[in-house]
Amino acid sequence: ALINDLLDYSSVNSQVHDIEDVDLGRVIKLSLGDLSKAIEEAGAEIVVPDYLPTVKGTPTLLERIFQNLIGNAIKYRRTEQPSRIEIGILA
Repeated sequence: ALINDLLDYSSVNSQVHDIEDVDLGRVIKLSLGDLSKAIEEAGAEIVVPDYLPTVKGTPTLLERIFQNLIGNAIKYRRTEQPSRIEIGILA
């Protein structure tokens, strides 16, 4: 898995990506959908605000980032208590 992750990382750095407006709410929704099995198995609670901003970026890369962050939060948790993962905006 580490080797595959390193290969993914190197391919991201060598590719040219088009920057566009990206709805973070949609990106988070897609990420949570891809992680639904892991979320259910862990009994994790994911808290997402009703509104997330639109940012400049690459949709697939942002989705991959959020999948990794949320996936790691689920994977590296205290097993004796359910996880509560809050996604929000810092003011």
